[in-house]
Amino acid sequence: MTTRPKAHKSESDKEKPGPLKISKELSSTRLLSIKELQEDMAISRFTIWRMIREGKFPPPVHLSGKTRRWPAHVYEEWKNSLKV
Repeated sequence: MTTRPKAHKSESDKEKPGPLKISKELSSTRLLSIKELQEDMAISRFTIWRMIREGKFPPPVHLSGKTRRWPAHVYEEWKNSLKV
């Protein structure tokens, strides 16, 4: 039995900041959809994703496939931090 050598990751393959993984403690937390965030903040989906890329908005939790949600308490903490 032979083993393949592991391929080295190139600069473009390095881990990028992405969605958080869901944990047991989050399973009892209310999770908000992007549509709920859009309605609450009155901004577009594009603006939310741009703010996440720029580090100006909390990243979502990855549930499965393309499903992403934001824990309500994380969103509320972020929103309250804006009211200085």
